[in-house]
Amino acid sequence: MFKFAKLLFSIAALLILAGCSSASESVTQTTPKTAVSDAATFVSLNPTATEILFAIESGDQVLAADAYSDYPTQAPSDEALDAFNPSLERILEYQPTHVVLGVPNPEVSEALENNGITVLVQPTPASLVEVYQNINELSLASDKVAQGDSLVEGIQSKVASVAKALKDIQGQTIYHEVASGESNQGYYTSYEETFIGDIYQQLGLTNIANAADLDQGLIDPETVLAEDPEIVIVNSASGFGAPNADIVAGLIERPGWADMAAVRANAVYVADSDLASRGGPRLVEYLEFLEGNLS
Repeated sequence: MFKFAKLLFSIAALLILAGCSSASESVTQTTPKTAVSDAATFVSLNPTATEILFAIESGDQVLAADAYSDYPTQAPSDEALDAFNPSLERILEYQPTHVVLGVPNPEVSEALENNGITVLVQPTPASLVEVYQNINELSLASDKVAQGDSLVEGIQSKVASVAKALKDIQGQTIYHEVASGESNQGYYTSYEETFIGDIYQQLGLTNIANAADLDQGLIDPETVLAEDPEIVIVNSASGFGAPNADIVAGLIERPGWADMAAVRANAVYVADSDLASRGGPRLVEYLEFLEGNLS
């Protein structure tokens, strides 16, 4: 059941991103101008923000996190904290100085601010630049600027090293499936204008999907077949706990997929859904996954 909930969370994050005309504008508007003391405390309603806060050594400042914040294991997840439908009363019980929202909610934000709480809104980033902005915002708010800078530099360094390792496949086409729509009538995908799509671009790969190709967040199956990608990546949660081999077999059984270039080249890979959907510290692990499988 929890795997299904996490899959829904990943899909919802893509739909929120597709509906935002400018995610970077939201980040810029909420960035504090000056750092606050390490007395800042957080309720995080954003699994990625929770990971970032722990990665920059601010984990002891996190009073509570939403039910989807399952990493790291010491994250203080509260099943009563819903990232999509936040309970103002529950949040106020923790008396935080800051609340991080992954889903914009003007009504809750206004109520929190009226209670003297700083609200940081960090929807799904549309690029690596926005990933770095989110890290910087959290490191500034928690007074861990040096740690935030180090995290950003680590991701940037890994992108550069993996791009070098994959130089021989630059220009190849890639399709990344998050999940299938109802009755396989379309597929949710990490398209070009997502932070995962940005990673592929910086690695020299060509994403077959962009925002203009989507209909209500879905790419048409015929479009995928027509583009005939040379590399296919699918998120693990799409299999609802099934073994990776079964997930790949399910893709190949789709009409026309057996003749796809990626299938013929045995270049279909299953990625950990959390690594491939959270724009935070574990992007380094996702990049290592790409290097290990594609080089």
